[in-house]
Amino acid sequence: MTALKWTSEYVQRKFPDDVREVRRAEGENPDVKPTHKWLREHGLIGIQGYAERHDKTVDDVLLNECGFDSRKRKPLPGTHGETKQLVRKWLEDEDTAFSRLGDTSIKSAWSHMRKLMEISQDALGSSNLLRPARAPKGKNIRLTLDLFRAMNEELESEGSRYNYASTLKSFYGYLEMTGEVDSNPAEAVLPRMGWSYTRESPEIALKPAQVRKCWEATESVDEDTLEELGSAELRELLTQKILLLCLAGCGQRTSDPLITHAKEDIILDPADPRICFDEERKNGQGTTPIMAGLDYFEEYIGLLEEEGYEMLFPSEDSEDGTRSDGWVRNEVEKIVDRADIRLPDGSRPTPKHFRQFWYNEYFDAYEAYIAKVEDVAAAQSSASAEIVDKHYLASHRARDHFRRFANAHFETAFPTDVVISPEEIAEARNTGDEDDQSSLTDFVTRPKTDSNSTHAIVGAMAVLPIVRWNTELATSRAVREFAAMKHDEEVIDPTSVHGISQFLVGVVAISVMALVLITVGYPMWSIAVMLLAAWAFTTSSIDMAEPRPVAASS
Repeated sequence: MTALKWTSEYVQRKFPDDVREVRRAEGENPDVKPTHKWLREHGLIGIQGYAERHDKTVDDVLLNECGFDSRKRKPLPGTHGETKQLVRKWLEDEDTAFSRLGDTSIKSAWSHMRKLMEISQDALGSSNLLRPARAPKGKNIRLTLDLFRAMNEELESEGSRYNYASTLKSFYGYLEMTGEVDSNPAEAVLPRMGWSYTRESPEIALKPAQVRKCWEATESVDEDTLEELGSAELRELLTQKILLLCLAGCGQRTSDPLITHAKEDIILDPADPRICFDEERKNGQGTTPIMAGLDYFEEYIGLLEEEGYEMLFPSEDSEDGTRSDGWVRNEVEKIVDRADIRLPDGSRPTPKHFRQFWYNEYFDAYEAYIAKVEDVAAAQSSASAEIVDKHYLASHRARDHFRRFANAHFETAFPTDVVISPEEIAEARNTGDEDDQSSLTDFVTRPKTDSNSTHAIVGAMAVLPIVRWNTELATSRAVREFAAMKHDEEVIDPTSVHGISQFLVGVVAISVMALVLITVGYPMWSIAVMLLAAWAFTTSSIDMAEPRPVAASS
């Protein structure tokens, strides 16, 4: 049964209906894409195995095959209403009338405009991006130059600056065409900036020993005073370590930690700890392994939950509830000054140099991975670079490859007991914890043994998520039936309510029977037959029809 469940037909037809039904009963929007956390909590992480078998991400499957909507985009910042209105109108026309931009490009343009409005707020004193294009000749160029100079500080690579400036140029071009502005100063200034989209970030990176010195220079917790600290104080002391782990241990860009949802995006699965980015990220969706500090992440996120925060680095002073890029740079500056670390040219390292340390390891592992998949790619008539660009680190196998390849360097950069070794990953998978459900198909592909006890345990692990899922579906249906009866204006026959109770009792009884049969070692095929027969008997013997009105007594 488990082997057949995650088929294309199930994923594209029945699975979306079942998910929507339960989310509707829970009071959630049934059409919005469920989070990875929600899927795990409801025993449905088997969809990850399905996605990997089809060379897709889970989000690809949920959005494109299941038809769920993306989570709501982050709002445009600032207070300038006309800029917000025209940005929305521009992207709406691009999407529906011009059809020049695909879904991914529309999302990227929205993300670019959000960032440009933030940069404008800092550089020009207002989020009004219309001001440079409406200024008199001469002043329009000066204002745009000021904006582009600020982009030099805010954006890490020349490629990023070029892309963001190109988005602004397209926005101004649309406004000039519709008569909203008098000029397109970005079009005149951009060619003179010398930016090229083909250039990458500086190759200068920190050495593992330098990262280690920075780790040792972060604020530490004194065990003697640990019990005296409140959750807010303890979280504050862990902040710098978590930031360094995000940049050097997970390869995040400066702004990535600020859009990271602590519970939804950080997957603290001991068998495959990772961070999953959604479409709000500058470079779109993606997944990176957590190479170090799993215990620190668990402690820190637990403290965030105690205080009621959702974002990884929360701020009550900002409009969107999270810290700014400037805060990240300031914290890194404190760390490198305390560690007395400088680059070969004498300059102070910035967040991008910590990411570059991670990226160097990534690139070496990437090249080794290409060598392994090149033959397969050639057989499939696909370009190997395209395959790896899209899928490297998207599957747990690729992340395992990265861990094995880069483990030694990370053990130099961080204390050995902080780094997550490949052996720890393998051991966690062998324990068969709940998050191992990420591959329900694994239970089918494992070789059979003659041991009844092993057979029973494997069978139990495969059946339990299905029993639990059926129970939740039955419960949600019964809740809706009862709610419908409760609001009926007519008098309801008590036997209808009794039927619902009887139905729920039947579900529980079948679940208990499954556990008993598995425990005593019955063959799985015979258990399946008995459970199907019991289910058919339960559903056919209970009247779940519309409630019957009872004549009122005189």
